Amino acid sequence: MNMLIDSAHIPEIERLLDSFPAGGVTTNPALIARENKPFKQQIQDIRRLLPEHLPLHAQVIADHWRDMVDQAKALYNWLDGNVSVKIPVTTQGLYAIRKLAAENIQTTGTTVYTAAQAVLAAKAGASYVAPYVNRIDQEYGNGAGVVKTIVGLFNTNCLNCKVLAASFKHNRQILAVMEAGSHEATISPELISRLADHPAVDRDIHAFREIWHSQYGTFSF
Repeated sequence: MNMLIDSAHIPEIERLLDSFPAGGVTTNPALIARENKPFKQQIQDIRRLLPEHLPLHAQVIADHWRDMVDQAKALYNWLDGNVSVKIPVTTQGLYAIRKLAAENIQTTGTTVYTAAQAVLAAKAGASYVAPYVNRIDQEYGNGAGVVKTIVGLFNTNCLNCKVLAASFKHNRQILAVMEAGSHEATISPELISRLADHPAVDRDIHAFREIWHSQYGTFSF
Protein backbone atom coordinates (compact mmCIF):
# COMPACT_ATOMS: atom_id res chain seq x y z
CA MET A 1 0.00 0.00 0.00
CA ASN A 2 1.36 3.38 -1.06
CA MET A 3 1.44 5.85 1.86
CA LEU A 4 1.13 9.61 1.39
CA ILE A 5 1.71 12.53 3.76
CA ASP A 6 -1.46 14.38 4.73
CA SER A 7 -0.09 17.84 5.46
CA ALA A 8 0.50 21.33 4.06
CA HIS A 9 3.31 22.20 6.50
CA ILE A 10 6.54 22.46 4.52
CA PRO A 11 8.99 21.52 7.33
CA GLU A 12 6.94 18.40 8.18
CA ILE A 13 6.74 17.34 4.56
CA GLU A 14 10.45 17.94 4.04
CA ARG A 15 11.36 15.93 7.16
CA LEU A 16 9.17 13.00 6.19
CA LEU A 17 10.35 12.95 2.59
CA ASP A 18 13.88 12.50 3.98
CA SER A 19 13.02 9.78 6.50
CA PHE A 20 9.88 7.98 5.32
CA PRO A 21 9.09 6.10 2.08
CA ALA A 22 6.38 8.61 1.21
CA GLY A 23 4.35 8.17 -1.94
CA GLY A 24 3.17 11.76 -2.29
CA VAL A 25 1.26 14.48 -0.43
CA THR A 26 -2.40 15.27 0.10
CA THR A 27 -3.78 18.58 1.32
CA ASN A 28 -7.19 20.01 2.10
CA PRO A 29 -8.53 23.53 2.69
CA ALA A 30 -8.19 23.25 6.48
CA LEU A 31 -4.54 22.15 6.28
CA ILE A 32 -3.69 24.94 3.84
CA ALA A 33 -5.43 27.59 5.96
CA ARG A 34 -3.28 26.72 9.00
CA GLU A 35 -0.16 27.85 7.17
CA ASN A 36 -1.27 31.52 6.93
CA LYS A 37 0.16 31.94 3.45
CA PRO A 38 -1.54 32.69 0.13
CA PHE A 39 -3.09 29.48 -1.16
CA LYS A 40 -1.41 29.60 -4.58
CA GLN A 41 2.03 30.18 -3.06
CA GLN A 42 1.60 27.41 -0.50
CA ILE A 43 0.45 24.79 -3.00
CA GLN A 44 3.22 25.70 -5.44
CA ASP A 45 5.82 25.47 -2.67
CA ILE A 46 4.62 21.97 -1.81
CA ARG A 47 4.72 20.91 -5.46
CA ARG A 48 8.29 22.21 -5.82
CA LEU A 49 9.32 20.26 -2.74
CA LEU A 50 8.02 16.97 -4.13
CA PRO A 51 9.94 14.90 -6.67
CA GLU A 52 8.28 15.13 -10.07
CA HIS A 53 7.01 11.53 -9.98
CA LEU A 54 5.21 11.83 -6.63
CA PRO A 55 1.57 12.97 -6.73
CA LEU A 56 0.07 16.00 -5.03
CA HIS A 57 -3.66 16.04 -4.25
CA ALA A 58 -5.18 19.50 -3.73
CA GLN A 59 -8.84 20.34 -3.09
CA VAL A 60 -11.34 22.83 -4.48
CA ILE A 61 -13.68 24.67 -2.11
CA ALA A 62 -16.63 25.42 -4.41
CA ASP A 63 -19.98 23.66 -4.15
CA HIS A 64 -21.31 24.24 -7.69
CA TRP A 65 -19.89 22.23 -10.56
CA ARG A 66 -18.98 25.23 -12.71
CA ASP A 67 -16.97 26.80 -9.88
CA MET A 68 -15.37 23.43 -9.07
CA VAL A 69 -14.25 23.12 -12.69
CA ASP A 70 -12.89 26.68 -12.73
CA GLN A 71 -10.96 26.14 -9.49
CA ALA A 72 -9.67 22.79 -10.70
CA LYS A 73 -8.37 24.34 -13.90
CA ALA A 74 -6.65 27.08 -11.89
CA LEU A 75 -4.91 24.44 -9.75
CA TYR A 76 -3.99 22.49 -12.86
CA ASN A 77 -2.42 25.58 -14.47
CA TRP A 78 -0.62 26.72 -11.31
CA LEU A 79 1.00 23.29 -10.97
CA ASP A 80 1.71 22.67 -14.66
CA GLY A 81 -0.75 19.81 -14.71
CA ASN A 82 1.06 17.81 -12.04
CA VAL A 83 -1.82 17.53 -9.58
CA SER A 84 -4.85 15.39 -8.82
CA VAL A 85 -7.69 17.77 -8.00
CA LYS A 86 -9.83 16.69 -5.05
CA ILE A 87 -13.53 17.05 -5.81
CA PRO A 88 -16.25 16.26 -3.22
CA VAL A 89 -18.42 13.36 -4.36
CA THR A 90 -21.79 15.09 -4.53
CA THR A 91 -24.21 15.44 -7.42
CA GLN A 92 -22.44 18.68 -8.37
CA GLY A 93 -19.04 17.10 -7.80
CA LEU A 94 -19.78 14.13 -10.05
CA TYR A 95 -20.68 16.50 -12.85
CA ALA A 96 -17.41 18.38 -12.29
CA ILE A 97 -15.42 15.12 -12.31
CA ARG A 98 -16.98 14.18 -15.67
CA LYS A 99 -16.19 17.58 -17.16
CA LEU A 100 -12.59 17.50 -15.91
CA ALA A 101 -12.03 13.91 -17.03
CA ALA A 102 -13.11 14.94 -20.53
CA GLU A 103 -10.26 17.47 -20.49
CA ASN A 104 -7.76 14.94 -19.11
CA ILE A 105 -7.50 16.68 -15.73
CA GLN A 106 -6.93 14.06 -13.06
CA THR A 107 -9.29 14.07 -10.09
CA THR A 108 -9.66 12.52 -6.66
CA GLY A 109 -13.21 11.96 -5.43
CA THR A 110 -13.13 13.03 -1.80
CA THR A 111 -15.52 13.09 1.20
CA VAL A 112 -16.48 9.49 0.41
CA TYR A 113 -18.60 7.76 3.04
CA THR A 114 -20.21 4.97 1.02
CA ALA A 115 -19.21 2.43 -1.59
CA ALA A 116 -21.94 3.80 -3.87
CA GLN A 117 -20.28 7.23 -3.85
CA ALA A 118 -16.95 5.62 -4.74
CA VAL A 119 -18.39 3.66 -7.67
CA LEU A 120 -20.15 6.75 -9.03
CA ALA A 121 -16.95 8.80 -8.82
CA ALA A 122 -14.97 6.07 -10.59
CA LYS A 123 -17.58 5.80 -13.34
CA ALA A 124 -17.52 9.59 -13.71
CA GLY A 125 -13.79 9.43 -14.41
CA ALA A 126 -12.04 9.97 -11.07
CA SER A 127 -8.54 8.49 -10.81
CA TYR A 128 -8.79 8.12 -7.02
CA VAL A 129 -11.48 8.00 -4.38
CA ALA A 130 -10.82 8.94 -0.76
CA PRO A 131 -13.05 7.18 1.80
CA TYR A 132 -12.95 8.86 5.23
CA VAL A 133 -12.14 5.89 7.44
CA ASN A 134 -12.34 7.39 10.92
CA ARG A 135 -15.39 9.50 10.11
CA ILE A 136 -17.13 6.40 8.75
CA ASP A 137 -16.16 4.58 11.96
CA GLN A 138 -17.72 7.37 13.99
CA GLU A 139 -20.96 7.47 12.00
CA TYR A 140 -21.42 3.95 10.65
CA GLY A 141 -18.91 1.81 12.49
CA ASN A 142 -16.75 0.12 9.83
CA GLY A 143 -14.50 2.36 7.76
CA ALA A 144 -12.14 -0.46 6.77
CA GLY A 145 -15.16 -2.52 5.75
CA VAL A 146 -16.27 0.23 3.38
CA VAL A 147 -12.75 0.34 1.93
CA LYS A 148 -12.79 -3.42 1.39
CA THR A 149 -16.18 -3.21 -0.33
CA ILE A 150 -14.97 -0.42 -2.63
CA VAL A 151 -11.83 -2.36 -3.59
CA GLY A 152 -13.97 -5.42 -4.36
CA LEU A 153 -16.45 -3.45 -6.45
CA PHE A 154 -13.67 -1.77 -8.43
CA ASN A 155 -12.15 -5.18 -9.18
CA THR A 156 -15.50 -6.78 -10.07
CA ASN A 157 -16.52 -3.94 -12.35
CA CYS A 158 -13.04 -3.39 -13.85
CA LEU A 159 -13.01 0.25 -12.75
CA ASN A 160 -9.67 1.93 -13.32
CA CYS A 161 -9.65 3.92 -10.08
CA LYS A 162 -7.50 3.68 -6.95
CA VAL A 163 -8.68 3.76 -3.35
CA LEU A 164 -6.86 6.45 -1.36
CA ALA A 165 -7.99 5.81 2.21
CA ALA A 166 -8.04 8.93 4.41
CA SER A 167 -9.04 10.17 7.87
CA PHE A 168 -7.23 8.11 10.50
CA LYS A 169 -7.09 8.57 14.27
CA HIS A 170 -4.92 5.58 15.20
CA ASN A 171 -2.62 3.07 13.58
CA ARG A 172 -5.06 0.16 13.94
CA GLN A 173 -7.18 1.84 11.28
CA ILE A 174 -4.18 2.10 8.96
CA LEU A 175 -3.42 -1.62 9.38
CA ALA A 176 -7.10 -2.41 8.80
CA VAL A 177 -7.18 -0.63 5.43
CA MET A 178 -3.94 -2.39 4.44
CA GLU A 179 -5.68 -5.69 5.15
CA ALA A 180 -8.75 -4.45 3.24
CA GLY A 181 -6.63 -4.01 0.12
CA SER A 182 -6.57 -0.20 -0.13
CA HIS A 183 -4.21 0.86 -2.90
CA GLU A 184 -3.07 3.95 -1.02
CA ALA A 185 -3.56 5.80 2.26
CA THR A 186 -2.90 9.36 3.27
CA ILE A 187 -1.67 9.70 6.84
CA SER A 188 -0.99 12.62 9.17
CA PRO A 189 2.65 13.30 10.13
CA GLU A 190 1.82 12.43 13.75
CA LEU A 191 0.61 8.94 12.85
CA ILE A 192 3.38 8.41 10.29
CA SER A 193 5.94 9.12 13.01
CA ARG A 194 4.39 6.40 15.18
CA LEU A 195 4.16 3.73 12.48
CA ALA A 196 7.69 2.47 13.01
CA ASP A 197 7.74 3.05 16.77
CA HIS A 198 6.67 0.57 19.43
CA PRO A 199 7.49 0.50 23.16
CA ALA A 200 8.65 -3.11 22.84
CA VAL A 201 11.25 -2.09 20.24
CA ASP A 202 12.90 0.37 22.62
CA ARG A 203 12.80 -2.25 25.37
CA ASP A 204 14.47 -4.88 23.18
CA ILE A 205 17.14 -2.51 21.88
CA HIS A 206 17.94 -1.44 25.43
CA ALA A 207 18.22 -5.09 26.53
CA PHE A 208 20.56 -5.95 23.64
CA ARG A 209 22.72 -2.93 24.42
CA GLU A 210 22.96 -3.83 28.11
CA ILE A 211 24.03 -7.39 27.33
CA TRP A 212 26.60 -6.13 24.84
CA HIS A 213 28.08 -3.61 27.30
CA SER A 214 28.27 -6.20 30.09
CA GLN A 215 30.24 -8.54 27.84
CA TYR A 216 32.32 -6.23 25.66
CA GLY A 217 32.18 -2.75 27.11
CA THR A 218 32.17 -0.20 24.31
CA PHE A 219 31.63 -1.07 20.68
CA SER A 220 34.77 -1.28 18.56
CA PHE A 221 36.04 -3.06 15.45
